Amino acid sequence: MSWYHEDLPMSDPVFRAIAMVRQRLIRIVRLLQDAGVPFAVCGGWAVAGWVAEVDEDATRTTKDVDVLLRRRDLERANAAVAKGGFEFVEAGGVPMWLDPEDPRPKRAVRLVWANEVTRAGDPLPAPDIEPNFTSASHPFPRVGLEEILRMKLLAWRTHDRAHLHDMANIGLLTPEMLDRFEGVLRERLRSVLDNPETNLG
Repeated sequence: MSWYHEDLPMSDPVFRAIAMVRQRLIRIVRLLQDAGVPFAVCGGWAVAGWVAEVDEDATRTTKDVDVLLRRRDLERANAAVAKGGFEFVEAGGVPMWLDPEDPRPKRAVRLVWANEVTRAGDPLPAPDIEPNFTSASHPFPRVGLEEILRMKLLAWRTHDRAHLHDMANIGLLTPEMLDRFEGVLRERLRSVLDNPETNLG
């Protein structure tokens, strides 16, 4: 089944919830691509893309759609997504595009500024949108493996650690990657590699 196939059962609330997030991702990707705006999908959808390269059965659903964008491209991006009814707002200091089909902030597409520190105190900024990758099963631009690894190590929330363990369990994360990080990020990665099968839900 094509990734863009839209024939999902909508009578079941579980399928409906999954389909709504998936369609939100599809709509935002199409709007940005049609306008030629450079971006990369990050967050759980980027993790799913990388995990699916190795083991589709190990992918995890996510309710969030996260987009890595250069701040200088925001005006172009806002004009592009406005054609689909999305509206740019900042809620609690988080930049996002509200979905016209469900304009609550928890259902918004969240923006992460490329090459900028996401949270005060982070030792490193978010990565750039390049390099980015696509595949037949996930044909949207997604951040590179090392880049999504860095973002997840920086965030380090429960679901971020769950994503890291997913990647470690299927061999996407290796001990050699420790040399690419220092300090707290190196120790966080070591803790994941030492206990890859930890179940965080």
